[in-house]
Amino acid sequence: MNTETVKLVRDAMNLWSRNGYATHPSKFHIEPEDNPLCRKFLLGSGSCVGCPVFEDTRQLACDGTLYHKAFTAKEAWQSEPDDQDMRFAAQSAALGMKHFLGSLIPEATQ
Repeated sequence: MNTETVKLVRDAMNLWSRNGYATHPSKFHIEPEDNPLCRKFLLGSGSCVGCPVFEDTRQLACDGTLYHKAFTAKEAWQSEPDDQDMRFAAQSAALGMKHFLGSLIPEATQ
């Protein structure tokens, strides 16, 4: 993994960390435009190929990760912003995504 991609992964980890502590669904940013990896690979080149998530899972659109669970949990939380269980579900999935992304960084660059 090159230096630029490691930085993008770390920036994505920071995004998911912020989501993991979001106190309102409006502060939970999950769209491809929000994610540095998606901006580079999906939106920038039109493909997930080359993204370290894709390279690990071999699946498009972050299938095989907690992304879709986080997305669904955020959607549910938006309908009930005061519901603590819905907030916790979204936050937990987000922190799981952060952990997964961290596992993609080669040990030599950590």
